[in-house]
Amino acid sequence: MLLVSAMLALLLVAFVRGQHSPAGMIEYLVEQARINSPADLESRRLEVRGFMIRSQLAQAKSPIVIIGDSITEAALLPSSICRHDIVNAGIGGMTVGSYLPVAKQLLAGRRVQSIIIALGTNDSGISSSAHIEKDYANLIDELAKHTTSILLAGLPPVDMSGELAGRYFDQASADRNNTAIRSLAAAHHLPFIDLHNALHGDSLTVDGIHLTAAAYRQWREAVRRNVYSALGCVE
Repeated sequence: MLLVSAMLALLLVAFVRGQHSPAGMIEYLVEQARINSPADLESRRLEVRGFMIRSQLAQAKSPIVIIGDSITEAALLPSSICRHDIVNAGIGGMTVGSYLPVAKQLLAGRRVQSIIIALGTNDSGISSSAHIEKDYANLIDELAKHTTSILLAGLPPVDMSGELAGRYFDQASADRNNTAIRSLAAAHHLPFIDLHNALHGDSLTVDGIHLTAAAYRQWREAVRRNVYSALGCVE
């Protein structure tokens, strides 16, 4: 199913770009579908997702950009906040360090109203030895070239009883990274969105990591409230 989705997405990219006739698009799809490994499939997926984000950035007016991992990518975001278009730049699987080169490509030559960083969960794996402070500081420095308004979002709660969290993630690492993000926000004088305490109640995740619909409603409200405060909007 993932392969079919990737192939259809590649076909959509070719169609939108207008590079091929209908017959040519079939040949293009055959050529692009030569996926020999999971790494090839992931590369294609990242290529397509990056194209979609760049397309939205090109269409948006003075946007607020939310960068993140699959938690952000799966979020149903409002079309605008404070009269600024919202661009969901979440990409599943991203860590703080891996998003830096992606951000350089996505934002090249662009100025945006505000950027929210919602990363760090994938830096909290059992096998991860990452200390995100350096990577996070480098990402802040890069994003500061494109906006004067940056907000840092802490990690949502992790439920270690969930299958995904219990198998691949580490609570102590998540807590450490959340504290590091809060400290970075204070050191850089940037707003901190405390998602860990903003989300409450039962059944916040579907697998220990990814959020339920009820949790996403609280997630969105925390983001909206902090953006309004940071930009001085009047409700």
